[in-house]
Amino acid sequence: MNYYLLFSTILIFGILGGIVNAIRTNKDKNTFWKSLVKGIVASFLVPVFLEIIKSELGRNLTDNLYDFLIFGGLCLVAAIFSDKFIDTIGAKILEKAESAERKAEESNKKVDTVISKKAEPESPTESIDTRILSFEKFSESKSNQTVDKIIKSLKNEKYEYRTIDGLMKDTNLLKVTIVKMLKDLQEKEIVLSVRSGKRTLWTLNK
Repeated sequence: MNYYLLFSTILIFGILGGIVNAIRTNKDKNTFWKSLVKGIVASFLVPVFLEIIKSELGRNLTDNLYDFLIFGGLCLVAAIFSDKFIDTIGAKILEKAESAERKAEESNKKVDTVISKKAEPESPTESIDTRILSFEKFSESKSNQTVDKIIKSLKNEKYEYRTIDGLMKDTNLLKVTIVKMLKDLQEKEIVLSVRSGKRTLWTLNK
C-alpha cells in the first residue's frame, strides 16, 4: 500500500469536501474555515468507518488509481456531510465501547459464578473479642502450626477454592499465621489467590 498516496487522497478529498460543504450551505467567511477543518477531520475518519462496518476497502488499496478514487469518493462524501458523519462515527465508537464493557462485565460475572459454585460458603465475620483472643493466643500456638496442615486443607475434595475462615476451621490455626503461610506459599508458586467479588479465595497451583 502506498501510504503517501493514501494520506494525500484523504487530505485532498477532505479539503475539497469541506469547501463543497461551505458552498452548499452558504457559510460565510467566518465559518468557512470551520467547514474546511471539519471536512478534513471527517475524511480522516473514513478508515475508522470502514473498520466499524468491517469493510476491506481500505486494507486492499493498491497503486491502482481507480481504487483510490473510490476511497477518495467516500472521503469526499464524509467531508461534505462532516457534521452528521462525525456525530455518527462518535456514536458508533461509544456504542462499541459500551458493548465491550458490558461483555467484559458479563464475562467477569460468569467467572465469579463458576468460582462461587466451587467455593465454600463464607463464614460470619468474627467479633472483635474473638479476634483479640485469637491474637493473644498467637504466640502460644505458633510452634504447632505447619505448612502440611495448610496443604492438606487445600486438598479438600469438597471445595476447590478455600476461604481463610474455612482453612482456620480445618487446621485450627490462627488467621494471621494462615495468611502469612499462604503468602509464603504463593511466592513459591505452590498456591494461588483468586478474587471472587469481594472475597479472596485460595487454591493449589495444580
